[in-house]
This record gives sequence, structure tokens and C-alpha cells, in this order.
Amino acid sequence: YALKNGFLRKCRSEIKDVKADRIFKGYSNEVLIGFDNKGRLLRVYCKDIPFNSINDTGTYLPRYLGFEATDDYRIYWMGRLTGDELMLIYKDGNIGFVNMHEWDDSGRRVKVLEKGIAVTIADKLGAVVENIPDVLVVTSTQGDIGVVKTKEILRKARTAKTRVFNPKKSSLLDTYAMYDEET
Repeated sequence: YALKNGFLRKCRSEIKDVKADRIFKGYSNEVLIGFDNKGRLLRVYCKDIPFNSINDTGTYLPRYLGFEATDDYRIYWMGRLTGDELMLIYKDGNIGFVNMHEWDDSGRRVKVLEKGIAVTIADKLGAVVENIPDVLVVTSTQGDIGVVKTKEILRKARTAKTRVFNPKKSSLLDTYAMYDEET
């Protein structure tokens, strides 16, 4: 799968599009989960998405999901619904968590959850971490450095956020590094 400018391509062979926002492997019977800049949690049923040739742009996700996109609309992240926990790192220093198990085998075919993540800061989503490490290191646009053990971050509901880092007023987090204490 390749996600680019709101279009999702599903191809039978490996995609080598260096300009894609995100490329990942998946199967036709899976469900994808994503987050947009409006705070919505998006769910895409892969069996609904047709296979594309390498030159096709793919399926326009706002149309597939049933809403009109504005010029500033952006899908920040999309990946496979695995049942694991995701860590959301916001550029303003907040951290959030989404337990994907909540969406496994729910029996509901909901494509869009309007208040899927912290709506007030959804446009500041900087990174989505699939394999949560033991330690997260961040830097800000003004060169500040922050370090936190991820197990010490309070887990709240998926729409909540926890202030972990305090970048200066005109600064945002811009670099993220992760490691496990065993390495």
C-alpha cells in the first residue's frame, strides 16, 4: 500500500514511490487504521479497495470514507490494524495512546470516528509509533532535548493527551529517536 495526498494505492507488487507519504505491506483481507488532521480515526477495509497498476493514483480516501475534504485536509498516518498499542507524539510536547485492540473484531463497520484522537491538537500530530520503545528522546526546533521512559507516561483514553515535554513557547518537537534499554 502507498498513501500519497489522500490517495491509497493497493498494488500486487512492491511499490517504490519515493514521494509517497507512507508505504507499508498488508493483505487484502485486513483493515487499515489512520489519523487525519481533524482528529478523526479512519478505518479502511482493504477488500473494498481495488488493486491498482503502478501508474494509477489509487482510491481517494475522503470519498471512500464519505466526506468532503478541504484544501488543508491531510491524513497523517495509516497502517495495519494489528491490535497493538500506538503511541502518538504531538509536536507541542503531548503524548497520546491508541489501543488498536479496541477496533479488533468489534463487529461494527464504522469507517470514521469523528473524535478518534485529541481533536484540539490533532493538527500537531508529529509521529505515530507502532512498536513502543522503552525510551523516547526528542529535540525541538530550538535545540532543546527531552528524554522519557515510555512506561512512565500515563495512559489515558485515546482522545486524551499527557503533557510530557515542555518546549519553549515558539518551539515545536521536530526530531524523535527511540531505543530499548536492553540495546
